[in-house]
Amino acid sequence: MISRIIVGALALGALAVPAAAADYPAQPIKVILPFGPGTGSDIATRIVLDEVHKQTAANFVIENRAGALGVIGATALLRAPADGYTVLMTGTSSHSLAPSLSKSATYDPLNDFSHVITMTYIPFTVLVPSTSKYDTIQSLIKDIRANPGKLTYGFASGSTRIFGAKFHKLSDIDALGVSYKSSQEALTDLLGGQLDYMVVDSAAAVGIIKGEKARALAMLSDERSRLLPDVPALKELGLPSIKLTGWTGLAGPKGMPDEAKRWLAEHIGAALADTATIEKLKNSTVEAATPVDVDQWVRTQLQSWSEAAKEAGVQPE
Repeated sequence: MISRIIVGALALGALAVPAAAADYPAQPIKVILPFGPGTGSDIATRIVLDEVHKQTAANFVIENRAGALGVIGATALLRAPADGYTVLMTGTSSHSLAPSLSKSATYDPLNDFSHVITMTYIPFTVLVPSTSKYDTIQSLIKDIRANPGKLTYGFASGSTRIFGAKFHKLSDIDALGVSYKSSQEALTDLLGGQLDYMVVDSAAAVGIIKGEKARALAMLSDERSRLLPDVPALKELGLPSIKLTGWTGLAGPKGMPDEAKRWLAEHIGAALADTATIEKLKNSTVEAATPVDVDQWVRTQLQSWSEAAKEAGVQPE
């Protein structure tokens, strides 16, 4: 499904000006989102672009092209002119997972795109129902080791399946994984007692944690998350941490003008550093990204996720 929404009021005069007649941006910028309207990443993108509009008066046309692990959106971008006026929200699905999990992902995540900036992080956690006897990650791991293959955990996507497999391998534990079509289905069974625990991204978990229906035992990372600051990270507990991260970023087609890349990186970076925007993103269940070498980031995440997918035995479909 394609959904279009304009961020900022479009000035008719701006629409009539050719791109070459003024400094970038001389017309609205189309932003392709490879996920559906109302999802966490969709909301977060709109928050950031709204702040860029407030700071610069630039206008954005958002086009949702969901499906196929982001491949539909990524492919649509690569058919667009490399003029800086069509860009894509990249991320874990389209640029870290799809190359390993989707046969339709025929593009090169590194060389077919002009990567501009990382925008948000989505950390992962181990979740148990509030009625669970486990109140620390150590107690859960201890019980799994004492009962190999007996405890059950749920996962709903390629990313949570891979994160779960990585967590179990590094912790040297064996549990029974149960696959679900959606995180909501898995969470329903978790809260209903059909699952012992769940590996899930924080965006799906924050609401029920704050509602005290479930609790997070640990963040599967080196550091605590701003979304769940009271939840310890694996590294601080002396446990092996996972070098994977959920993320989103922005890119154009290969050959995108340097002027456009600089402008977008500068002003999106300013929006991400804005205190109010950081808080809005936190409330939407994602973290504002910190400045990094975006090309190196995409390369590292692609390699890490690809290796983890192979370890998990996930086959492309």
